Amino acid sequence: MGAWIAGEYGIDYQTRSGLIVLLHRLGMEHRKPTAISRKLNPGKQAVFIESYGDLLPQMLNDETVIFADAAHPSHSVRPVGCWAPRQQIVTVEQSNGRDRLNIHGAIDLQTRQTTIKDVLTVDAVSTIKLVMAIEATFPAKRLLHVFVDNARYHHAKLVQAWLARRILPA
Repeated sequence: MGAWIAGEYGIDYQTRSGLIVLLHRLGMEHRKPTAISRKLNPGKQAVFIESYGDLLPQMLNDETVIFADAAHPSHSVRPVGCWAPRQQIVTVEQSNGRDRLNIHGAIDLQTRQTTIKDVLTVDAVSTIKLVMAIEATFPAKRLLHVFVDNARYHHAKLVQAWLARRILPA
């Protein structure tokens, strides 16, 4: 690679610091991208925030709000790019789905009490087991308001049927 020398500035762009100077002069900076949900709906979020705000002051001492979700820490690793020599192969090892960690959990934001299940597969059965664990975590609570996202396993027919047998009509 030949030397790139900025004539009037006398900067050698072959060095790391010289390259950084050049990139800054070109108006560039090193950044990591921010992930944005593809299904973001500001209107629905505003409605949820308002209804959640209305719920809290109406709750009795024997009620609590729980937020539940699942996480797959080694699932869907996405390479974001980097600088590397042209002949060097740059790789990121992907999960094959069988060796990833599956965490199904819930948190009470008021008390920070958590319920976490390490499960083989996040599905309707693990959702039911999580709800059972939440109930065991809060035995003195008459009513649990459990908020979940729209993942299919949270709203599966098996989960709905199980909940219908457990919830008494008002």
